[in-house]
Amino acid sequence: MLELLDLPDSNIIGFHLSDTLTEDDYEAFSTELRHQLEAHMTTRVVFDIEDIDGWEPEERWEDFALDVRHAQDLDKVAVVGDGVWEPLMDK
Repeated sequence: MLELLDLPDSNIIGFHLSDTLTEDDYEAFSTELRHQLEAHMTTRVVFDIEDIDGWEPEERWEDFALDVRHAQDLDKVAVVGDGVWEPLMDK
């Protein structure tokens, strides 16, 4: 499940990810992030990850990576969650 976080600054976008992530969640995530990147010179992203038990379809989420063309648009990225995600962030 994906929920958009209500954050105080317009150039910060936050996502709460939990349970099973679906293709609809992926589409909502990528659409919101794309709009945010188009609307601001720089963007900060917050991921609040809690109890993810999988994603469907796996191919969409496993291949997820922020497009290199937008790397310069991201000011900061914060990942908050359980220790399971630490090894993934190293990659």
